[in-house]
Amino acid sequence: MDELLQSTEQAVKMRRIILCWTSILVAGCLLTFRMSSKAYGQGLKPAPPELVKILREDTTHSVGKVLPSGITVLDFQQHKRDLRTELDALHSPVILVIVSATHCPPCDRLVKYANNRDFREAKRRASVVFLQVNYKAGMAPLALPSSVTVFHTTKALSSGYLAVHRYPETFYFNSGLKLIKRHVGLGAPWHLLTYPKNAQH
Repeated sequence: MDELLQSTEQAVKMRRIILCWTSILVAGCLLTFRMSSKAYGQGLKPAPPELVKILREDTTHSVGKVLPSGITVLDFQQHKRDLRTELDALHSPVILVIVSATHCPPCDRLVKYANNRDFREAKRRASVVFLQVNYKAGMAPLALPSSVTVFHTTKALSSGYLAVHRYPETFYFNSGLKLIKRHVGLGAPWHLLTYPKNAQH
Protein backbone atom coordinates (compact mmCIF):
# COMPACT_ATOMS: atom_id res chain seq x y z
CA MET A 1 0.00 0.00 0.00
CA ASP A 2 2.88 2.34 0.89
CA GLU A 3 4.59 1.49 -2.35
CA LEU A 4 1.39 2.34 -4.29
CA LEU A 5 1.04 5.68 -2.52
CA GLN A 6 4.70 6.51 -3.12
CA SER A 7 4.35 5.61 -6.78
CA THR A 8 1.24 7.80 -7.09
CA GLU A 9 2.99 10.75 -5.43
CA GLN A 10 5.95 10.40 -7.79
CA ALA A 11 3.61 10.31 -10.77
CA VAL A 12 1.81 13.46 -9.58
CA LYS A 13 5.14 15.20 -9.00
CA MET A 14 6.34 14.21 -12.47
CA ARG A 15 3.12 15.53 -14.03
CA ARG A 16 3.56 18.83 -12.20
CA ILE A 17 7.13 19.14 -13.48
CA ILE A 18 6.00 18.37 -17.04
CA LEU A 19 3.15 20.89 -16.79
CA CYS A 20 5.52 23.49 -15.39
CA TRP A 21 8.00 23.08 -18.27
CA THR A 22 5.20 23.00 -20.79
CA SER A 23 3.86 26.29 -19.43
CA ILE A 24 7.32 27.86 -19.66
CA LEU A 25 7.75 26.69 -23.28
CA VAL A 26 4.30 27.92 -24.30
CA ALA A 27 4.91 31.28 -22.62
CA GLY A 28 8.25 31.57 -24.44
CA CYS A 29 6.64 30.77 -27.79
CA LEU A 30 3.89 33.33 -27.22
CA LEU A 31 6.41 36.00 -26.23
CA THR A 32 8.53 35.28 -29.32
CA PHE A 33 5.44 35.43 -31.53
CA ARG A 34 4.34 38.75 -30.03
CA MET A 35 7.82 40.24 -30.46
CA SER A 36 8.03 38.99 -34.05
CA SER A 37 4.57 40.33 -34.81
CA LYS A 38 5.50 43.70 -33.35
CA ALA A 39 8.70 43.84 -35.37
CA TYR A 40 6.87 42.78 -38.51
CA GLY A 41 4.26 45.45 -37.92
CA GLN A 42 6.97 48.05 -37.47
CA GLY A 43 8.58 46.89 -40.74
CA LEU A 44 5.37 47.72 -42.57
CA LYS A 45 5.38 51.32 -41.43
CA PRO A 46 5.87 53.82 -44.26
CA ALA A 47 9.29 55.38 -44.74
CA PRO A 48 9.90 58.80 -43.16
CA PRO A 49 8.64 61.63 -45.40
CA GLU A 50 12.14 63.15 -45.57
CA LEU A 51 13.58 59.90 -46.96
CA VAL A 52 10.74 59.55 -49.46
CA LYS A 53 11.38 63.12 -50.64
CA ILE A 54 15.11 62.51 -51.10
CA LEU A 55 14.56 59.27 -53.04
CA ARG A 56 11.93 60.90 -55.22
CA GLU A 57 14.25 63.78 -56.02
CA ASP A 58 17.13 61.42 -56.80
CA THR A 59 15.09 59.27 -59.16
CA THR A 60 13.41 62.13 -61.00
CA HIS A 61 16.22 64.70 -61.25
CA SER A 62 16.81 65.63 -64.94
CA VAL A 63 14.39 62.95 -66.19
CA GLY A 64 12.82 64.15 -69.43
CA LYS A 65 15.75 66.46 -70.18
CA VAL A 66 18.45 65.99 -72.84
CA LEU A 67 22.03 65.38 -71.71
CA PRO A 68 23.89 68.70 -72.13
CA SER A 69 27.38 69.26 -73.43
CA GLY A 70 30.09 70.34 -71.02
CA ILE A 71 30.36 67.25 -68.77
CA THR A 72 34.05 66.39 -69.08
CA VAL A 73 35.27 62.84 -68.52
CA LEU A 74 38.56 61.04 -69.16
CA ASP A 75 39.34 57.87 -71.06
CA PHE A 76 42.03 55.59 -69.66
CA GLN A 77 44.65 57.26 -71.80
CA GLN A 78 43.81 60.38 -69.75
CA HIS A 79 42.36 62.18 -72.76
CA LYS A 80 39.56 64.63 -71.97
CA ARG A 81 36.23 63.78 -73.57
CA ASP A 82 32.85 65.45 -73.66
CA LEU A 83 30.36 62.93 -72.33
CA ARG A 84 27.54 64.01 -74.64
CA THR A 85 29.76 63.83 -77.73
CA GLU A 86 30.95 60.35 -76.77
CA LEU A 87 27.46 58.99 -76.08
CA ASP A 88 26.06 60.60 -79.21
CA ALA A 89 28.70 58.78 -81.26
CA LEU A 90 27.24 55.44 -80.15
CA HIS A 91 24.10 56.13 -82.27
CA SER A 92 21.85 54.15 -79.95
CA PRO A 93 20.00 54.34 -76.65
CA VAL A 94 22.46 54.32 -73.76
CA ILE A 95 22.60 52.74 -70.31
CA LEU A 96 25.02 54.88 -68.30
CA VAL A 97 26.18 53.33 -65.03
CA ILE A 98 28.01 55.57 -62.57
CA VAL A 99 30.14 53.81 -59.96
CA SER A 100 32.57 55.07 -57.36
CA ALA A 101 36.25 54.17 -57.31
CA THR A 102 36.32 54.49 -53.53
CA HIS A 103 34.96 51.79 -51.20
CA CYS A 104 31.63 50.73 -52.75
CA PRO A 105 30.78 47.00 -52.46
CA PRO A 106 27.53 47.37 -54.50
CA CYS A 107 29.55 48.99 -57.30
CA ASP A 108 32.05 46.12 -57.17
CA ARG A 109 29.28 43.54 -57.43
CA LEU A 110 27.75 45.29 -60.43
CA VAL A 111 31.12 45.57 -62.20
CA LYS A 112 31.83 41.89 -61.51
CA TYR A 113 28.47 40.92 -62.98
CA ALA A 114 28.98 43.12 -66.04
CA ASN A 115 32.43 41.63 -66.63
CA ASN A 116 30.83 38.25 -67.25
CA ARG A 117 28.25 39.50 -69.76
CA ASP A 118 28.45 39.91 -73.53
CA PHE A 119 26.88 43.24 -74.42
CA ARG A 120 27.28 42.68 -78.15
CA GLU A 121 24.33 40.34 -78.21
CA ALA A 122 21.91 41.38 -80.94
CA LYS A 123 18.98 41.38 -78.53
CA ARG A 124 20.52 44.20 -76.53
CA ARG A 125 18.68 47.41 -77.22
CA ALA A 126 21.25 49.88 -75.91
CA SER A 127 24.96 50.60 -75.54
CA VAL A 128 26.35 50.13 -72.04
CA VAL A 129 28.70 52.79 -70.65
CA PHE A 130 30.39 52.81 -67.23
CA LEU A 131 31.61 56.04 -65.66
CA GLN A 132 33.85 55.69 -62.62
CA VAL A 133 33.98 58.76 -60.36
CA ASN A 134 36.48 59.61 -57.60
CA TYR A 135 39.22 58.03 -59.71
CA LYS A 136 42.81 58.49 -58.54
CA ALA A 137 45.98 58.22 -60.59
CA GLY A 138 47.47 54.75 -60.55
CA MET A 139 44.15 52.94 -60.08
CA ALA A 140 43.58 49.96 -62.34
CA PRO A 141 40.91 50.41 -65.02
CA LEU A 142 37.55 48.75 -64.48
CA ALA A 143 37.58 45.07 -65.40
CA LEU A 144 34.92 45.14 -68.09
CA PRO A 145 34.55 43.54 -71.54
CA SER A 146 35.62 45.51 -74.61
CA SER A 147 31.96 45.84 -75.62
CA VAL A 148 31.47 48.25 -72.68
CA THR A 149 32.62 51.85 -73.04
CA VAL A 150 34.44 53.07 -69.94
CA PHE A 151 35.28 56.58 -68.75
CA HIS A 152 36.36 58.03 -65.42
CA THR A 153 36.61 61.32 -63.60
CA THR A 154 38.67 62.37 -60.61
CA LYS A 155 35.75 64.13 -58.93
CA ALA A 156 32.27 63.23 -57.75
CA LEU A 157 29.30 64.35 -59.86
CA SER A 158 27.26 65.62 -56.92
CA SER A 159 25.62 68.52 -58.72
CA GLY A 160 24.43 69.54 -62.14
CA TYR A 161 22.56 67.41 -64.67
CA LEU A 162 23.66 64.03 -63.28
CA ALA A 163 23.87 64.92 -59.54
CA VAL A 164 24.69 61.50 -58.10
CA HIS A 165 24.59 61.08 -54.30
CA ARG A 166 24.42 57.28 -53.91
CA TYR A 167 26.32 54.65 -55.88
CA PRO A 168 25.84 52.88 -58.15
CA GLU A 169 23.33 54.91 -60.13
CA THR A 170 22.02 53.94 -63.55
CA PHE A 171 20.73 56.31 -66.23
CA TYR A 172 18.68 55.29 -69.27
CA PHE A 173 18.88 57.59 -72.31
CA ASN A 174 16.99 57.27 -75.57
CA SER A 175 18.79 57.59 -78.91
CA GLY A 176 18.41 61.38 -78.71
CA LEU A 177 20.10 61.32 -75.28
CA LYS A 178 16.98 62.38 -73.43
CA LEU A 179 16.99 60.88 -69.95
CA ILE A 180 14.11 58.43 -69.73
CA LYS A 181 14.72 56.94 -66.31
CA ARG A 182 17.28 56.74 -63.52
CA HIS A 183 17.74 54.11 -60.84
CA VAL A 184 19.46 54.65 -57.48
CA GLY A 185 21.31 51.75 -55.85
CA LEU A 186 22.13 48.21 -56.89
CA GLY A 187 18.95 46.23 -57.45
CA ALA A 188 19.09 43.14 -59.69
CA PRO A 189 22.19 43.52 -61.93
CA TRP A 190 20.59 41.83 -64.93
CA HIS A 191 17.66 44.23 -64.65
CA LEU A 192 19.83 47.33 -64.31
CA LEU A 193 21.82 46.46 -67.42
CA THR A 194 18.76 45.84 -69.58
CA TYR A 195 17.16 48.78 -71.37
CA PRO A 196 13.56 49.32 -70.20
CA LYS A 197 11.06 47.82 -72.63
CA ASN A 198 8.53 50.56 -72.06
CA ALA A 199 10.99 53.42 -72.57
CA GLN A 200 10.01 56.06 -75.10
CA HIS A 201 12.51 56.38 -77.92
